Amino acid sequence: MPQLGGFDVGLIDKRPWRLRVMHESYGRDPEHTCGQCRHLVARRFAKTYYKCDLTRETVSAATDWRTGWQACGRFEEREE
Repeated sequence: MPQLGGFDVGLIDKRPWRLRVMHESYGRDPEHTCGQCRHLVARRFAKTYYKCDLTRETVSAATDWRTGWQACGRFEEREE
């Protein structure tokens, strides 16, 4: 375990809480990204905001999703 000032400190998980919850609940899919998943929905306004339809959705940046994030175990291939 890393130390800081002589104290043991835990590793910092840089994933946002909403992605951590998905990975803890459904596992990870290391071969795919969220941008390839059919559950990622684009909401187009002045900008495009991505949301995962498997999670709670709000009109806030708190539930925005990133296309480059590692997909969760509920990944389904996007149909073109």
